[in-house]
Amino acid sequence: MAEITKEAKEEDKNERKMVEVDLVWKGLSFSVSKYLDKGYAIGSPDEIRDQLEEHIMVLGGVGASKYARSVKKKVATWEHDLNLIFDVIELWMMVQRRW
Repeated sequence: MAEITKEAKEEDKNERKMVEVDLVWKGLSFSVSKYLDKGYAIGSPDEIRDQLEEHIMVLGGVGASKYARSVKKKVATWEHDLNLIFDVIELWMMVQRRW
């Protein structure tokens, strides 16, 4: 009985972490402005980069947990998406530096 209770608590903890990640990313956005006649530029992505690093670490911890069975698919999706966002930011900033 104690093992079942422990497993349920750990699964709930992992699910809450996933909800937190989801809520944070629903509220984040880039500041975008027109840049000369070349297109659009994003403002400093430092806040978003900080969140990326933090949440990639959180997802790594959740994914490594033996109690992550109920959220494994969500973790994999979020890890893919956050790594993609990280790569896109890096490329976008590289392009902007060349302007």
